[in-house]
Amino acid sequence: MRGIVAVVFLGWLACSEESALSQLGESCTLTSDCDAGLECLYGACHEACAASKDCPQGRCVVGVAHVRVCQPDGDSACRFDSECAPNLVCGIDGHCRNQCAADRDCVPGQVCVTATCADPEELSNGRLPPAEDVDPLGKPCRYSSDCLPGDNGLVLECDHGECAYACFEERDCPRFYRCTSSDPAVAGNCELIGTRGSLFCDPEDEPYDCECFGTAPGTQPCKQDGSGLEPCMCN
Repeated sequence: MRGIVAVVFLGWLACSEESALSQLGESCTLTSDCDAGLECLYGACHEACAASKDCPQGRCVVGVAHVRVCQPDGDSACRFDSECAPNLVCGIDGHCRNQCAADRDCVPGQVCVTATCADPEELSNGRLPPAEDVDPLGKPCRYSSDCLPGDNGLVLECDHGECAYACFEERDCPRFYRCTSSDPAVAGNCELIGTRGSLFCDPEDEPYDCECFGTAPGTQPCKQDGSGLEPCMCN
């Protein structure tokens, strides 16, 4: 009888050991695999949070299925989006963050800066300090001023929420601007064709009609610097 009890007890102990809940950072499949107060996300148990102040270290982020968990500082460094967990992007400061369009897209207490969520204490002069080793090309943005210069100091502009080169072709630039590159495979800057404030017309526009005495109407093309029209060209 004692032998049977011993076997049952050892079996119960083994079962208890096998069913022990995973601790912080340990692997999991479901949240029920984790100890109390932890959430299973990205295959590991994380601390649950409602805001970053709930996290002893790191920040609160919104993971897949809108689950909020604490992101340890050691797990947030990045250079590319592919180095971040799903639902996060690599911010201009070299940390994996939630992408946003407004503050309400972030967890309470965070602000939306350069199209990524940040805690106010992480900001410097209202912006995230950029990381020197992070390529600004393709980084999230709301405005062109969010984008740092690219290779060789080339201008990057915010295009559909991502920092992109200002131009590859003339059509990439707005009116009165021209692309400094004539090679469609080489990026360039959009530069003003003349002096700001003195622009009268755009050389890319269709020539203006003008009157010619005794003949059919002529045309007046715009000067290349946009400062005015060339003399009327009569047929």
